[in-house]
Amino acid sequence: YESIYPPPPPPPPELVKPTHNTLKLKWDNPAKLEHVLQMTSSGNEKFQTIYSGLPAFYRVGRLQVDSGYTFRLAAVNESGQGGWSKAVTYSTTQPPPPTPTGLQCLDITSNS
Repeated sequence: YESIYPPPPPPPPELVKPTHNTLKLKWDNPAKLEHVLQMTSSGNEKFQTIYSGLPAFYRVGRLQVDSGYTFRLAAVNESGQGGWSKAVTYSTTQPPPPTPTGLQCLDITSNS
């Protein structure tokens, strides 16, 4: 069965797991269509394609700490690419604290 129209805009991607330098996104894909994911960073108006494929998830890596990124998604069928989802912005987190070093036990008492 071939559609004569490109698919409608999908819902926006959802944030699954943010870290200090990655964002894992997912989206619904009941029709098993290929999707195109685009991203732009704060202060940049131009979206760039970062993923195209069938699996309905993508892990965006090499991101800046505690920074916002905007994403949009489009589905593709035999007739072409459909419209873009609503754009959504997600942020990376603060980095984890460093591991303490140089710890010493200076005095052991019966109360410690």
